[in-house]
Amino acid sequence: RDDLRELLAPPVVRWLLAASALRFLAGFALGVWVVPFYRGAFPDEIGAQFALLKASVNGVAGAASALGGGALADRLSAAEPRARQWVPAAGSLVAVPFWLAALSAPTLQLSLAALFLEYLAAESWFGPTVAALQAATPARLQGLSQGVFSTLTLVGNLAPLAIGVLLRDQGFELAPTLGVLVSVLYVAAAAAFVVAGEAGLEAGPPGAISRETARDG
Repeated sequence: RDDLRELLAPPVVRWLLAASALRFLAGFALGVWVVPFYRGAFPDEIGAQFALLKASVNGVAGAASALGGGALADRLSAAEPRARQWVPAAGSLVAVPFWLAALSAPTLQLSLAALFLEYLAAESWFGPTVAALQAATPARLQGLSQGVFSTLTLVGNLAPLAIGVLLRDQGFELAPTLGVLVSVLYVAAAAAFVVAGEAGLEAGPPGAISRETARDG
């Protein structure tokens, strides 16, 4: 308990974990409900070809975004320590219009193209966030830090459950619900990432590079 209290003491750690929880909520909501959306929106076009295209979107765009986001954050953070939070924030915001476009596109092909771009922007958050969390955590608490981060996936599962309840009990429609919920979570996560960047710069946590150090280097 004392170790957990010490881990969560720096505001930067709390904000990074809050941003991560919001991203897991958004990602799980999208991941679980996007296929049911496509089945309802394009019922005559869902088949083996769709499954292949959807897998390509997930695999290619997701991997490219994760690698690109990490590389970009590493490059920018040499001059600006907050870049490790700014890259995930920017990716979350840029993903919003592409997500809304995917839900409103008139054809399956246009929708999947927009979804590809959404993944390309959105999934840039993971690598920089893990790196920033490690930098903000004392060496002896690294294992606990990763354990808490991984536990946030349990929080992420609440979003698909909440959507199911809204659809079943409240009569909500899937596409508008996904559009609003995922977009709000993305924007909230972006704000949390920005605050985490400011908190990390002010606190100078273990392993972080201060602004002055970065400029002197």
